[in-house]
Amino acid sequence: MAPWGREEERTHSARAGRRGVNQGQKARVDRIKVTWEDHFVELVVVFLGITLAFTLESWRDARKEADLEQKYLVSFLNDLESDKADYDSLYTHTERVQTDVQRLTDMFRQKVDVHPDTSVALLARSLSIGQLPRNHSTYASLTGSSNLSLITNYECQQKIVNYYQSLDQASLVMEVSNGFLDN
Repeated sequence: MAPWGREEERTHSARAGRRGVNQGQKARVDRIKVTWEDHFVELVVVFLGITLAFTLESWRDARKEADLEQKYLVSFLNDLESDKADYDSLYTHTERVQTDVQRLTDMFRQKVDVHPDTSVALLARSLSIGQLPRNHSTYASLTGSSNLSLITNYECQQKIVNYYQSLDQASLVMEVSNGFLDN
């Protein structure tokens, strides 16, 4: 071949190469071409996914709080049953004290000659005051951890608070009374 033929061949292949690159780039651009609809669908899918994740997390947290509320309520029930047993014991003690006071009163009215030890023992027992229930563990746990709001029934929450406040006030009165009698 003549030298000029080679030049023509090189130019032809360079033009063909450029055309091939242009066509290849155009093919890639056609494949990459994305529509706004695709972006919108992807946005909706991402939005729904995030919303669903937050919803499930919120549901799981609410479920955990409801379970914790039930545990606290069961624990309160156990505390109240224990308190009831303590009140029954206190009631029995109070009945004994009432009987002792009645016996002392009858002895003084009838001017019965009684041994001093007997009258002192009856008087001491009649002056003794029993102890109120002191089972505050659930209430202390609930208030100490600032979880009182877990009790969703407001009326129940208020009754629990009032019960323990009344118990604290009555216990204080009894402690002062017992301290006064001990001195």
